[in-house]
Amino acid sequence: MNNVLVWLLSLVLPHRYWYQNFYLYSAHWRSFRERVGAARKWHCQAMDCREYGRHLDVHHVRYRLWRESPRDVRLLCRYHHKLEHGRV
Repeated sequence: MNNVLVWLLSLVLPHRYWYQNFYLYSAHWRSFRERVGAARKWHCQAMDCREYGRHLDVHHVRYRLWRESPRDVRLLCRYHHKLEHGRV
């Protein structure tokens, strides 16, 4: 989906719905995710975790949508990502 269209949808849709259904599928986010994953060798950044692979989640430490830098995110396995959000 075109990045401009994704941005325009952010103006009319509820934030969480837009983020989960459009932003995370945008070309911008896919490119950013690949760069972060490659730079961190696709290893979970939680202490003592040995999980690795392209299935890892990119967790926002600080939300700066469209302007993220690698400092704003952490690469986490699904378990540690849920733990960060208090869902475990």
